[in-house]
Amino acid sequence: MMKIDTKFESSILLLITDLTEKFLKESVNYPKFHKYTLVQTINNSINNLRILIIKALRIDKKLTALREADIEIENLKILIRVSYNLKCIGENQYGFWAENLVELGKMIGGWKKKEIN
Repeated sequence: MMKIDTKFESSILLLITDLTEKFLKESVNYPKFHKYTLVQTINNSINNLRILIIKALRIDKKLTALREADIEIENLKILIRVSYNLKCIGENQYGFWAENLVELGKMIGGWKKKEIN
């Protein structure tokens, strides 16, 4: 079992917290007819991702939570792309999300590799 260092734990939790706050601020600008569908779905996905990361930090058998987190990141990428296509977010916001979700995916991927070895 790999011991997660405090710096890594802090950085991954900070990133998911920043993404949570960013989405909550952006979601008020979504059109009303997307607030109870797309906004709620994205919010649920971010919440699930945060829980999976916390779970992976706290349990001994981390791989299952990390694999599920990886899947949730892919789902979130699709939902953000849909938001962009529907013009709920602009190009700059889409770029922010794409960049940060790729970064989060790299962090999870590196963590998974360390757990396997």
